[in-house]
Amino acid sequence: MNITLPDRDDIKEAFTAESERFIGREISPQLSRLQNDIASNQGDRRTVNKLGVLYARYGLDSKAMEQFKKVLSREEYLPALLNTGNLYYLQESLNEARKYYLRAEALSPDNPKVLLAVARVDHELENYGTARAAYSKLKDINPDLASRFAYLDLRGNEASRAADVSQVKGVVLWEEE
Repeated sequence: MNITLPDRDDIKEAFTAESERFIGREISPQLSRLQNDIASNQGDRRTVNKLGVLYARYGLDSKAMEQFKKVLSREEYLPALLNTGNLYYLQESLNEARKYYLRAEALSPDNPKVLLAVARVDHELENYGTARAAYSKLKDINPDLASRFAYLDLRGNEASRAADVSQVKGVVLWEEE
């Protein structure tokens, strides 16, 4: 008996379609509520940002980015800046992520999520002095959050191994408000 496996592209296409259907079913109630809220509140920045976070949490990056950029086209809004940076960070576009994180830092220099984001991106870019300064400030403001990302006190391969072990390398903190 000879079994022929389907073409890889066919499998990938079927998997992607099924994933999109599953995600659509999962987010449908929240999506409807947020879209109604946006329509009735004339595109309130908080609600548009929440919609972007919903998309981002389910890996719908382009839809998430569209929502965050919609907010940012009207004003500098800290959650949208941080979330846009997070998307770029997850895509490993570190220099782009840093630009958004620094804009967020200009608005709220003592925000723990912003400090963490700046420390992480600068650490990845091997800007250890800047990373250390942001992380040190984070430890003063929110020691519990800082302890979750203790690898930021380390450098090079040692830091990378510690981040991998603690499984925080691909974690971002989405900002809804």
